[in-house]
Amino acid sequence: MSISFPILTLSLVQAESVRLRSLVLFITKMAGNGDFTYRDGIAAAQIVAFSVPFVCALYFRWTRRIGWFCVGVFTLLRIIGASCKLATIHQDTQGLWAAIFVCESLGMILIIVLLLEFLERM
Repeated sequence: MSISFPILTLSLVQAESVRLRSLVLFITKMAGNGDFTYRDGIAAAQIVAFSVPFVCALYFRWTRRIGWFCVGVFTLLRIIGASCKLATIHQDTQGLWAAIFVCESLGMILIIVLLLEFLERM
């Protein structure tokens, strides 16, 4: 009985250390590693490229022209998605990835609707 108790205690300690080690690995995997990848460069270029059409959409809204809403929402979704992608450099969380996927999906849906609208007018 006295022999099995230290072994049992040792195995519980080992099990706890394995759980703690896996938790630490999970947390370090979720934390951004700080590397600026090719996809991060594309996200930075998207922020620059879609800022100009967003300002144009604001101008269209100010002058009460049509089409400002679709262009404004599309560019805003792309800017938010790219910003979330850049935020994953330092803090890689599931919430940021969810925002990236939602913004990219909504942006693609909106561009498909715009293209279908242009095809109807032809």
